[in-house]
Parts: sequence; C-alpha cells; structure tokens
Amino acid sequence: MRISETIDRVKSKVEKSYTHDRAFIIIFFFAILVRCYEITLPYIKYADDSTSLFAKNFLLYGYTQSHFILFLDVFHDLPHYYIAHPPFFPLIVSFFVKIFGLHEWSFRLVPILFSLGGIILFYFIIKDLWGGKIALFSSFFMSLMPFVAYQDRCIDSFSTVFFFIYLSIYAYLKWYKTNSKKYLLLLIVAVVTGCLTDYYIHLLPPCLLLYSILTKKRLKTMIFVVGTSLSTYIAGIAYVNYYANGAKSLILHHISKTSPPISIFEYIYEISNSIIHYYTLPIILLYIIYITSFIWYLISHKNSYGINREYFEKNLFILIVFSIGIIYILLFPSSVYIDRHALYFLSPFFSITAALGVTKIIDIRYKRKRVILLIVLIIFLICTTSTLHFFHSQTVVDLWGAGKMINMNTDQNDTVLIEKTGIFYTVGYYADRTIRFFRSEQHWKKYSDEEHPKYIVFASGQFTSPHSHSILNSKNYTLIYYSNFLEIWQLHHPPLVEILKTAPPIQYPIKASFSDKMEFLGYDIDKTKFEIGEISHITYYWKCLERMEENYTVFVHFTDKDGKIVFQQEHPFCHGEYPTNDWKEGEMIKEKYYSFIPANVKEGVYNVRIGVYIPHKERLDVILTENGHWDGWRLVIGKINIDMPWEFKYKTHAWLISTLCIYLFFLIMFRILGLKF
Repeated sequence: MRISETIDRVKSKVEKSYTHDRAFIIIFFFAILVRCYEITLPYIKYADDSTSLFAKNFLLYGYTQSHFILFLDVFHDLPHYYIAHPPFFPLIVSFFVKIFGLHEWSFRLVPILFSLGGIILFYFIIKDLWGGKIALFSSFFMSLMPFVAYQDRCIDSFSTVFFFIYLSIYAYLKWYKTNSKKYLLLLIVAVVTGCLTDYYIHLLPPCLLLYSILTKKRLKTMIFVVGTSLSTYIAGIAYVNYYANGAKSLILHHISKTSPPISIFEYIYEISNSIIHYYTLPIILLYIIYITSFIWYLISHKNSYGINREYFEKNLFILIVFSIGIIYILLFPSSVYIDRHALYFLSPFFSITAALGVTKIIDIRYKRKRVILLIVLIIFLICTTSTLHFFHSQTVVDLWGAGKMINMNTDQNDTVLIEKTGIFYTVGYYADRTIRFFRSEQHWKKYSDEEHPKYIVFASGQFTSPHSHSILNSKNYTLIYYSNFLEIWQLHHPPLVEILKTAPPIQYPIKASFSDKMEFLGYDIDKTKFEIGEISHITYYWKCLERMEENYTVFVHFTDKDGKIVFQQEHPFCHGEYPTNDWKEGEMIKEKYYSFIPANVKEGVYNVRIGVYIPHKERLDVILTENGHWDGWRLVIGKINIDMPWEFKYKTHAWLISTLCIYLFFLIMFRILGLKF
C-alpha cells in the first residue's frame, strides 16, 4: 500500500505542475541535443558549406570590396561573384566567426540557433491555432525528425530562412486577429529580412494573400506585403546587376530549376521515396490519417448541419501557408531532384499534419488507443535513431583531406584551381591558398597558362577527358588522387616516378617477389603515427624480374589485428604514366604517393598490407620475403598508429557542453521575455 500511495502522490504532483509549456521545455532540450551532435567535427559529412567559404572571404578581403555580394575568390583585384543566393546568412556567419574565431562550431552555431528559434515560434503558432496539445506534438516531431535535426546543423540557409518564415506567419496571425500595426510592421520586416536570406521566402506572401482572399480578410494590406516582397526581389536583382552584372544570370539560374531533368512520373517516384526515407514512415502514415479524416469531415458535414468555419479556416491555413514546401517542389523540380535536401521545406507541413494525425488516434473510440499511440511514437523514435545514424555516417572525407594535402605541399602564395561544383567549396575553404574556381575546360586552361597552379581539383570525369589528360600530362601534371568524387592533379617537381639504375638506400627494405614477375624492394614513409584526416607521403620501390604483358594495379589494405580491412587504397603503377607492360627486365622503379587517413577510422594500430592484381581477372602471389610476412597474396610491410585530433576525440564533451550552454541561453531569454515555464 505504501508503494501505491507514493506513486499516487507523485502522480498527483506531476499532474498539478504539468503544463504544455513545461513539457515543451523538455522537448526543446532534446531538440538542442540532436542539433549539437558532432558540432566540432570538420566538414566530412554532406553539407553545402559554401557559406563557410563566403564568410571566410568576407573576413579575408573585407565587406566593402565585395559590395556585400557573395564571392568565391578574387582575380586581378576583382571578386568572382556568386549570385545564386542573397548575402544575409553568410554575413551573420562571418560576424559569429569574428567573435568566436574560425572554427567549425562557430559556423554551425548560426543555423542551430536560428533553427531553435524557429521551433519556439512554430510552437507558439500552432498553440495559437490548435491549442497546447497539438502544439506539443508538432514541436516533438519538428524537434526530432531525423532529416530536419541533421539539416539544422548544416551550414546552409534553410533553418535561417525558415526562422523568418515562422516569424512572418506568427506576425501575420497576430495582426490577423488584433489588427495591430506593430504586428504588420513585424510581418513586413520579417519578409524583407527573409528575402535577403534566401529566395524561398518569396513563396510565402502569395500563400498568405491566397488565404486572405479565401477568408475575405486583410486583403488590401496583404497585396501591399506581396508588393513589398516583389520589390525586394527586383531591388536585389538591380543591385546585383549594378555591381556584378549578373541580373541575367540570376534570372536564368531560377528559370533553369523549373523543369525536371527526368519524366514527371520518375520524378514523383524518386521524390516520394526520398520523402519516406527522410521523414520516416510513421510521419507519413500520421499525415495520411490526418488528410483522410479531414476529407471525410468535409464530405460528411457538407450535406448535414454544415462545416465549422473556424475548424475549416485552421485547416485551410495549414494546407495553404504551411504547404510552401509542396509549392517549391512543384515550381522548382530540377533543384529538388539535384539537391534532395530542399525537401527540408516540407518539415512544418509534415510536423503539423502528423500531430493532427495523432489527435485522430486519441479521438477514436477504442480502449487500447493509448497503446496504439505509444507504439506509433516508439516506432518513430526507432526510425529517428536509425535515420540519424545514416545521415551522420555519410562521410566525404576526400574533400577535407584534399584541402589538408594542398596545405601540406604548397606555399602560402601558391595557386590552386578548383572546379566550381557544390561540395568542392569545402576544398577551397580548407586549402588556405590562392584559390581560383573554374566552371569549364576553357577556364582551367586559361588559369593554368597564366598562373601555373600547383594543384588542379576536378570532379571525377567532369572535365578530365582523354584530351584533357594529354594536356595536363604535357604541362607536367600528374594524377595523384582519384575517387568517385574528385581527381587531384599535381604539378610535380621533382617527378613522382623515377627509373633507377642502382638501388638507393631504403628506409624500410623488404624483398618480396610477386609471382616472379616483379619484386617489392621496400618503401619510405615520412612518419608512422598519424591523426585522422592527415596525409602521409609514401614512396615504393620495385624491380622488374621479367617482361610483363599485363598492366597491373597496386592495392594497399589497412587491416586491424584480426586481418579485417578497415580502409584501403589502390592505384595503377606509377600513376598510370609507366604501366607494368612497359617495364624492362632488371630496371628499378621509384614511385611516390599520398595516403589518406579516413575520418571514419577508429584510433589504434593497423597493419599495412600490399598486393598486386588485375581487377576482376588475376592477382599475384607473394612467394618470397626477407623482411615482413605474407598471407598468400598480400604482403605485410609494416604498421601505422592512428590517433584522433581533439575535434574527434572530445566530440562527446563538446556535444554535451554546447547543448547545456545553448539550453541555459534560451532559458535566460525566456525569463527576460517574461515567459513563464
């Protein structure tokens, strides 16, 4: 009896102290928690971090030289403008970097803070429309939907522009009810500021105007708001055209996004799959429950005692205003197809409709409806965990590593050419050198002739045709790194491949025969202890034992203590410049390479195993060794020790500390604003 009495007493106190706002504060903590995860890590995930480059350039070259227009680099004292996005978001990021320093976490603070501010506004908007319970469920989904939680920490303007969208909607609703001029002014300021953040917000005023037309309220003023948004867009184009001569390019850029690159049916199929994957199946099912129930309500009440006007207007507001993401998908299919992260615009719509779907489950006359609701929420949390893990496990380490490699092997004033392609701005951000971005073969040839860059970074297969290869080789460039993402060509002095007449002193001598065709003499390496993301210089020495008809490939496996491959690299002999079928019996070959340490590797000691093969055809056996040992077709040539930099090693500490600091910051702000939780 005592235990049951204690439980009843605790339950009674919880019920007395419970409010929707206090429950929201608990949800808000977890919203911060999932957004601060890996806040200190370098850009090794997929993210459009061109903002980091723009903000860095603002600080490096000054604001006035760019006329507050985004730019990629400066050539002959003239900025290379980037006009696809307005400047407000990178400007805010640059101010944060100026205060906190050039760190990944100082960049990420901006989208995280704006996303959290957006969640607060979103909660109060839904609370004003539907009440505390639905506002709580909507905020719960908005805070923990995996795609949204991941995207809110990426360095792009999505969360920031949505903050101004929510602020505009909040001001509109307050003005709609009170007719207060201060809320109308707030609406105009929010729309204009949002227009300076990104172009997506231009879709909001027409939606609000349509709602005013259908409800026959505030129509004239909303026409003025739409005109203000349109005037801001026109003024922005005129400003860009005056300083950057880019009005035509900007308009064509937007027009190019209006036609899908595939058939409409394929587009719908692809986007639908992405939506289900990004937002999880439980959210989609709850959305279907809501839509079905609303349609059924309209059908069943149309011929009976009439439709509740207030209920209809609230649903109409959701279907019109919060469907801005659906409008964007329909208007700019090419943009969404190429960059699926634009599906972020659907987040408020799915959050609200899923919450309304939950209420439909609660309203059903069934004894175990709470069990059904609990199962749905548990499945959602399980899907959230797995999908978040998927997003956080995606690495694009070669971009970060490429930037580090360039810095290690160039001087401060050296020039580097980088293809002007989305995620390649990461290389430009990390390569602290004179960067030139190019968009065509003609451009890189021109830059190459004028400035003789030390490195050229291409998207794999984009401009590096056989014709381009021959041009690069004739200019003494060598392909030193290749992956599914990019190719890196280096202007090499001295050469990376040498034919030796006598055996040189070798740091780690090993004599191993590969099927009596070639002999591995040993290797040199600059060090054997590395941090994740570092690049090592390694030189291999080979001797030709007999003439070969085939062109073989080298593979290098980095294995754990159980022999399991943790990461690997492969390359044609001599960077493809001197294939094995050209080798002459008795000659010795020296070849230099770079070895990347991927970001998804755990710290520890790893064996280095090397082998020779023809892909999908033949591999050579190791039949003789003096130093080292072998496992039949791989030769163990040594060990490397991998350590973690502090960004990786202490990422959990940074995660928790940043969460607590941001949480305390918002609690203080709530108190200052007089909000009682």
